[in-house]
Amino acid sequence: DDSGEGVAEAIRERVFQPFVTARIHGIGLGLAIAERFVLAHGGTIQLAQSPLGGARFVVCLPLEEARGDEVET
Repeated sequence: DDSGEGVAEAIRERVFQPFVTARIHGIGLGLAIAERFVLAHGGTIQLAQSPLGGARFVVCLPLEEARGDEVET
């Protein structure tokens, strides 16, 4: 959870797109990379409002089920 200003309303819909940033010195790749990583692993990432006033990013990743076809050597 973030207690700062959070994500500006103007970019909330685009926050996971590459090169979208509200920071003067930012390049806007961090959340785009995070989203690709999470999606590649079958998960989801969402922007939510933190009770502290800032942003909250919720990441959900699936658990891998144990497979019976593995052979120990």
